[in-house]
Amino acid sequence: MDGGRAIGAFAGMIVRKAGMKILGSPFPGWTTPYMGLSLAPGASRRQAVEALVAFAFGELGCVHLELMDRHLELTDVAGIGASHRMFNTSEVDLASDAETLIRSFSATCRRYIHKAARDGLVVEEARDDAFVDEYHDQLVDVFARQRLVPTYGRSRVRLLIKHVPARQLLLLRVRTPDGHSAATGIFHALDRQRVYFWGIASRQHLVHLHPNELLLNHAMNAWRERGFSIMDLGGGGAYKQKYHPRPTPVPWIRISKFPFIPPLREAARLSIVTRQRLLGRLARRPVPAPR
Repeated sequence: MDGGRAIGAFAGMIVRKAGMKILGSPFPGWTTPYMGLSLAPGASRRQAVEALVAFAFGELGCVHLELMDRHLELTDVAGIGASHRMFNTSEVDLASDAETLIRSFSATCRRYIHKAARDGLVVEEARDDAFVDEYHDQLVDVFARQRLVPTYGRSRVRLLIKHVPARQLLLLRVRTPDGHSAATGIFHALDRQRVYFWGIASRQHLVHLHPNELLLNHAMNAWRERGFSIMDLGGGGAYKQKYHPRPTPVPWIRISKFPFIPPLREAARLSIVTRQRLLGRLARRPVPAPR
């Protein structure tokens, strides 16, 4: 508030760790893109952050705050005891036509897309109830290749689809000529111009057909036809570089009320990484050979 006038809103969630309240907007592991503040034009983001910190550590009784705001600059948090890491995502410009877009990809990527189409793979928009299980089963397959397990369950996918309005959501699957699902993808709108690559998964024994490249190219064109001009590829990953995106670092801010909090937070992060690796090894199983 600025006096008696509302100039913005904040979205986050309080969770308890070791009996202490922490406020995430978002917190790592939530598979949530940028949250933070939504402010009226001309409103000071720095003043809003200062007010948020005072509110979090005062009235809410939190001891730690994490914030990733798509429009936040490091100058907005200078001098308030914040630390940060850069969330290194990348963006693809969707403003051009389909032919110009595909020409911006690497030669290898273009070849994969054309080959997948020639081999009879087709992309369809998914609207059936089986999509959640289909996507998550493929996701388990993807993580198994790295001896890991997914960081979230089917319920999170189901809740995403339930609560995000249909006009802001795109669910895609790629079918082989014999009707099998080779890949699935989830994309949703962040604002009036930007869409977000939330997740993509595929079957290991079908990746040689290049369903992922076909699916992502289709998604980019579908969102452009809806009037969107930017696709955020949702973080790093060498496999995304074939689309020649522009690097877009976004600061992920951390502010603690007490100096002993950051070491505890880092220890918690390492324990989660270790747990995922252990579960991945325990869940390792043979992958069926292609027919």
